[in-house]
Amino acid sequence: TIYSGCQGLSIQERQEALQSAVHEVSGSDIFKDKTSPQWLALQWLLNGDGLRMCPDDEHLLQRYAFAVFYFATVGDEWLACTRDGSTECSGMAFLSRFHECTWGGVTCGPGRRVLHINLDSINLQGTVPQEIRLFSRLLEFDVDNNAIGGTIPSVFGDMSNLKYLDLDNNNLSGPIPEEIYNLTSLIALDLDTNQLNGTISTKIGQLVDLAFVQYDLNQLTGTIPTEAGLLQNLGYFTATGNNFTGSVPAELCGVPSDQLIANCSVCRIPDCCTMCANTTTAN
Repeated sequence: TIYSGCQGLSIQERQEALQSAVHEVSGSDIFKDKTSPQWLALQWLLNGDGLRMCPDDEHLLQRYAFAVFYFATVGDEWLACTRDGSTECSGMAFLSRFHECTWGGVTCGPGRRVLHINLDSINLQGTVPQEIRLFSRLLEFDVDNNAIGGTIPSVFGDMSNLKYLDLDNNNLSGPIPEEIYNLTSLIALDLDTNQLNGTISTKIGQLVDLAFVQYDLNQLTGTIPTEAGLLQNLGYFTATGNNFTGSVPAELCGVPSDQLIANCSVCRIPDCCTMCANTTTAN
């Protein structure tokens, strides 16, 4: 028997244990597709990762989640931190043999758990995978100014520590998941310049720490909910370039924000909006 270096496990036993661990979090069906980010990430863990993680490593799923994210966002075409080392990087390249906390754009805290992901303006494409939920202690997810498509994963709503969600200037579509409004620790929600549709949930009033929110340049409809007036820490609220009807609610006018900006057509209450615009919706 040839051993893998993992507590007496053979190479085959290590492979089976790694497969079992990732199948449990991603489901088995996705691995039938040998082009899926999950399958590619598993193959990398099994055969390509210079760190040679063992199945019982406490950071296994964190590392797997980063690998899925890399492949899901077409990592080999990023403008920084690509695995082949051909692009500039503020840290180690993604999928290098070093701990994932040393990779560019990643900041970890106690126990080497990821707290911040900052990967703006590097040509992220594809979609944000469901495995993002494995970053359970994440405080900040910043991927603005890229080309990410698909929808905003509802699993963000499970990341109860999240304070900064920055997805602006991408190609995201579909509605804003209701689950986002479960993030009661959220301070900044930046969603402008996408193709998001649907309405702003009345649950926005639950985000009591929210200080900064941008909905501009999407395809949102309906009215701006009166519950936005419950956001007493709000300093910046912009919602130009959508298809809202009605008026900015009086309840929101009463919030002492520094900037309250919407289309002139909905800024109907005198001295409510700090500025209005006639911006059209996103294409």
